[in-house]
Amino acid sequence: MLMTDVNTIEVEKRLHIKRLFEWDERLAIDIFIPNEEEYEILVLKKTMRQKDTYVFAGYLDDIAIVTIYFQVMPNSCTRFHYIITANDYQKNGYAREILSYAVDYCMEHSLPNCFLWPAHETSRRLCFEAGFRDLFEAEAGEAVYRI
Repeated sequence: MLMTDVNTIEVEKRLHIKRLFEWDERLAIDIFIPNEEEYEILVLKKTMRQKDTYVFAGYLDDIAIVTIYFQVMPNSCTRFHYIITANDYQKNGYAREILSYAVDYCMEHSLPNCFLWPAHETSRRLCFEAGFRDLFEAEAGEAVYRI
């Protein structure tokens, strides 16, 4: 999906969202380990060391609830890598809130050609609300990331 439309997400601003420039161990402790996605810790740490990477985390009372990250690639497009909400906080609109924040940030900072691959229909619907539109359809594949 490519961001070609306006963000229509309206949310109550409940999270303290901040851009991370260095690793915050709360992402591992509060989100990735409880969600049984420990492998994503190394992926994100390595991604954070790369140029033009944007990592945002949403906190409630000093607990990391949700994170999203994306990167401006060498070919002048912005690839959204991942968004994940801690299991105990899912289905409360936190992914919607941080996605809306990230999309607005991209627009305000003129980040080029934002795109993503939604993981499932709920994700696709949320991304549609954020202004992403289907560019094409293809068989599902698998991405491999070397650590």
